[in-house]
Amino acid sequence: MFVNPLQGDFRFRPGSAALALGIAPLDRSSIGVDRSEWGAAMAEISKADADSALREAMALGKKVCEGSASAIGETLPDQTRDLNYIP
Repeated sequence: MFVNPLQGDFRFRPGSAALALGIAPLDRSSIGVDRSEWGAAMAEISKADADSALREAMALGKKVCEGSASAIGETLPDQTRDLNYIP
């Protein structure tokens, strides 16, 4: 069916049953993350900003594991568990 799935080539082989059934091949260039603008965006983020965001994400992950915060918003940290919480 595919040209070489073990190497990640999922184009249909000529004469594939999928093509005979009318399944159209996908244009893989339009799928996924557009990385063409990453360079400019990454240049605007300083190492300090990135480090700060990482620390904040790790702290939130710890709160979720402890049960003082929820990843889906069912509970919120309270003042006794989170000194940074602003009601």
